[in-house]
Amino acid sequence: MIVFLEAARLFRDSWGLYRKYYGQEKDREMWERLIEEADGLYAKYGKQPFAKEMIAAVISEVERIDKRQ
Repeated sequence: MIVFLEAARLFRDSWGLYRKYYGQEKDREMWERLIEEADGLYAKYGKQPFAKEMIAAVISEVERIDKRQ
């Protein structure tokens, strides 16, 4: 279970991931970097379910924006 301060750090790190990849040119290398960083964040937060859901939401939103453009 993620405690309050750890959740706050997860939100910050998830926001950083979103901000970094929002609006970037979407090519294979970008997706590989995004997935690699997402895997690193997931491991950083002990592979907790909340971390998985938060990070997956960021990836889904980046993908949704890419499809819309």
